[in-house]
Amino acid sequence: MHFRYCKEGARDKVEEKKQEKKGGFFQGFLVLLLLILAGGGGILYKTYHDLQQDYRNLEKNKDQIVAAEVKAQISEAKEAEHDKVMEFFRVGLEEEHTIDFLRTVYKEDYLVYERASHFLFRPLLDVEMADYSNGSFVKDSETGFIDYQVKKQTVSKRVIDVSKYQGEIDWNAVKASGIDGAIIRVGVRGYGSGELAMDATFEANIKGATAAGLDVGAYFFSEAITEEEAVEEAEAVKTALKDYNITLPVVCDLELIEGDTARNEKVGKKELTKVTKAFLDTVKDAGYTPMLYGNIDTIYEMVDLTEMKDYQLWFAYYNDEIYIPYQVNMWQYASDAKVGGISTDCDINLMFPQE
Repeated sequence: MHFRYCKEGARDKVEEKKQEKKGGFFQGFLVLLLLILAGGGGILYKTYHDLQQDYRNLEKNKDQIVAAEVKAQISEAKEAEHDKVMEFFRVGLEEEHTIDFLRTVYKEDYLVYERASHFLFRPLLDVEMADYSNGSFVKDSETGFIDYQVKKQTVSKRVIDVSKYQGEIDWNAVKASGIDGAIIRVGVRGYGSGELAMDATFEANIKGATAAGLDVGAYFFSEAITEEEAVEEAEAVKTALKDYNITLPVVCDLELIEGDTARNEKVGKKELTKVTKAFLDTVKDAGYTPMLYGNIDTIYEMVDLTEMKDYQLWFAYYNDEIYIPYQVNMWQYASDAKVGGISTDCDINLMFPQE
């Protein structure tokens, strides 16, 4: 029994040593683990603290950050749009004449024209606009005459305007060539002298056109600089027309003189508008249909078109397509027409249906 006790006691000692050794290992491991966690916890705490600080900074500066992002996106969009616009203009200007391209681009807002090698952009005026959506312009391939047709039926008239520069005219041949009417020059006021001068061929032309069965009207080249002078011009026209059946308008021809100085250039737009209206009102009071003739320069540089709503408008623009957004009563589309019975080039016009 003693031996067994001693043997078992020794065994207990050994087991105790094992437990002590095992407990020491776990204790050491636990201490190490605590040390690691303590260090790692510091790292985790620091990371969490930094994230909190970053978030606070983001919250604090979010307006600036958003603004910077928006600004960057706007800048990028502007750059893309700029490139798009530049490409649009590059292609357009390569494929079309400059003036035609600009007119297409700005047609909703501006009337574009060229003067003294400069492009001018004039805002559209508050006047009646043209509407050709119900019809179409048709050019005769043989004569070059342009008609306005509705449902394939011509509703316009072919009208020429003539002066002494057309020489002697065979009016029956004019009629036979397909012309419906003629606006005949009565006379002019000298743009330098200011003197009135009657057209030497007026009587022969109005008699010949009337006899041939054409509708006739008349025009006077005005250089009046006062309302009194305008009335004087209109009275001269009334006297010349009194013995004839005038079925077309009586016209005040108002033009800028290219390459020289005209007396009416000294008159401002507001005053020249009054002068022109004095001519037209005198014509109207005499029972004729008053009409203003001119081109883009006339209606933008010389008179205020918004003050001309009571009168018809005859617009000069030499092209196969009309370029004016406003309602016009007659369009002079060529100055080099070939008309039977006339030996020289001739102005030709398309007169729209009269309401």
